[in-house]
Amino acid sequence: MALKVTDRKFYRYIVLKLMRQKGTPNALALSVAIGIFFGFLIPLGQMILAVFVAWIFKVNKIVAAACTWVTNPITIPLIFPFNIYLGSFFIDSKVDKELIVNTMKDVKLNEIGQLGATLGTEGVLMFVIGGSLLGAFLSPFAFTFVYFAVKRNRERKVERSLKKKLKRQQKLEQKQQDEIDKHPQKKTSVLPISEQ
Repeated sequence: MALKVTDRKFYRYIVLKLMRQKGTPNALALSVAIGIFFGFLIPLGQMILAVFVAWIFKVNKIVAAACTWVTNPITIPLIFPFNIYLGSFFIDSKVDKELIVNTMKDVKLNEIGQLGATLGTEGVLMFVIGGSLLGAFLSPFAFTFVYFAVKRNRERKVERSLKKKLKRQQKLEQKQQDEIDKHPQKKTSVLPISEQ
């Protein structure tokens, strides 16, 4: 049975896969932050850039690439117009912001390459500035959340492992004590060796 993006189990599965990735909590958190930053920054080549930067920092490239999918066919109609809107505060443009937002709402994943022609240079610049600001704002939150989540998960894993080990040890000791109680050894008196 395939998991759907709208199903809660899908997100639990993703989180579980993240927790089981190799690497320190810091490296995994940095991988997520890189992926989220590039996911918001540009619509094309985001996975390639995220993998390249993850390679430079020597962190998990698969996690970085996966986290670029923060912008996916479901979130594009929400995130892309917001990027344009946010970037429009920093670019003095004659481009109609409402037209850009409406164009972005109707964009499909396979039409992203044609988006630059639709928006024009100023629109693309607004998009990149807005995306970089949004990515720079959300990446530290993602880093912090993932760092503490992975760290806590691994601490709990160690605690569970120690509890299981202690429980096994107690069962073994109890079993040995039961064996001793079932078969008491005959007490033999030990006489001291007399000096000769």
